[in-house]
Amino acid sequence: MTISYHTSDDILSSTTAVALLEAGIDQFGQFGLKATTRNIAEKAHANIAAIPYYFRSKQGLYLACMHYIIDNIFREIGEVMIPLESTLSGLTPEQAKHAYLNIMDTYCGFFIEDPRTHTWAQFIMREHANPTDAYHIFSERYYQHMRRVQLKLLGKCFGRSEHDAKIKVQSHTLFGQVLGFLVAKESLLESLNQRELTADDITLIKDVVRQHTNSVLSADL
Repeated sequence: MTISYHTSDDILSSTTAVALLEAGIDQFGQFGLKATTRNIAEKAHANIAAIPYYFRSKQGLYLACMHYIIDNIFREIGEVMIPLESTLSGLTPEQAKHAYLNIMDTYCGFFIEDPRTHTWAQFIMREHANPTDAYHIFSERYYQHMRRVQLKLLGKCFGRSEHDAKIKVQSHTLFGQVLGFLVAKESLLESLNQRELTADDITLIKDVVRQHTNSVLSADL
């Protein structure tokens, strides 16, 4: 797969357009399409007329926000995920296991350490709860492709078909480990009696996720 970025260079080169995208992700993540263009423009320190200028409408901005999120995810993890697709068929079970562990390490490093992912998660989780056209963008551009790679790797690891229902549930469960630290971060901070995760905390999270994943991949399914 060749990555196709949907956020144009014209948008990315405009500080106003990028500010509107980031403000939109924040406001839409909190309020969905009930978010007002006025509040988005105010948060972006932009003129409200800039929304139709760059994105035609509020709906256009909403869909552009999802494309912007996916483009940024691909820029961060694409180098790990994309090359795997062309080499999957020749991997041994042990190589597939190693590749899957590397994917989980990459997810942990990105989704837990990058501060942008918290607002992205709010936006994406809202789409999971109440899907709109933006969910179809997420599914077609990101989720279906990443799921396909992960299922093929797990199938290799366990010597089973990627279409096996248990492989699909296992993949969903393993990835859920990482999402738990993203969407339920506040609960962990409360438990640790901290305001923010430290570098040592993040290292510990990566180690524990890797241990859990390795245990699953080393067991019989």
